[in-house]
Amino acid sequence: MRAIILGLIFSGQLLAGGADNYIEQVDQRIYRPEKAGLQDLVVDIEIPQLTEQLNKQRSYGTVTRLYYRLYWTLDPMRLQGEVKGISPGFTGLRDNLTTIFKDKINFIFPLLLKEKIKTFAMEAKSLKPLILVGINKDNLAEVLSTEYQISTDWEIEKVVSQKGVGVIIDEMESEKKSWSKGKWAPVKSTTKFVEGALSAQITTEITYDEINKVGLPVAVKTISEQEVKVSPSEKQKGETREDVIFSNYQVNEGKARTWYLKKK
Repeated sequence: MRAIILGLIFSGQLLAGGADNYIEQVDQRIYRPEKAGLQDLVVDIEIPQLTEQLNKQRSYGTVTRLYYRLYWTLDPMRLQGEVKGISPGFTGLRDNLTTIFKDKINFIFPLLLKEKIKTFAMEAKSLKPLILVGINKDNLAEVLSTEYQISTDWEIEKVVSQKGVGVIIDEMESEKKSWSKGKWAPVKSTTKFVEGALSAQITTEITYDEINKVGLPVAVKTISEQEVKVSPSEKQKGETREDVIFSNYQVNEGKARTWYLKKK
């Protein structure tokens, strides 16, 4: 009886703390390279399919290798870059490409849970298993509510997001690598969603390497499969692939800091 009472008291104390305590516990276990010694970084980010698309359009000359060179420093925190591989000018194109490439930076610096749910009012729905649920405070947001399922070792395993029309289900896999200092490094995600006649599955796999004692992504492969129901008896299927390549890493060599000093 004493054990049961203590257990109830302990559970009550945890629930009384709201979701913030759990979010912090999850975030403390997400691998972040800046917490593992990364201070200065230069890297080229390339998406070969973008090069192919531009060459097919034949509007920007021959593009041999299109990439984005990222410059990042920890102290002070700075993150900038530049598109390389296309002729001078084409401001609109450069802006669009910059947006695309910047989206891939999250593979280097995974978002913390608190960053993903900052517009949500979160609470603990269950302790065993641990489930966090939230309602979006932004009335104009596409996702109305979310649910995070978290393992006993504080790994995010599944996220269910409810939209105005349809639902998105994300299943994640993470691993503790030899270089991740006991933290979870994301290695695979599978996203499924249904919206009206459209259904899709997006599978992303991340490959890492240890560079100057810091674990960093070197390749990301994403396969998107779509299916559209055009009639009760007919479905149209499609598949696309995107590869993201991270190369020419310069880790903690002071190259990013030098680049910023030259820009002044």
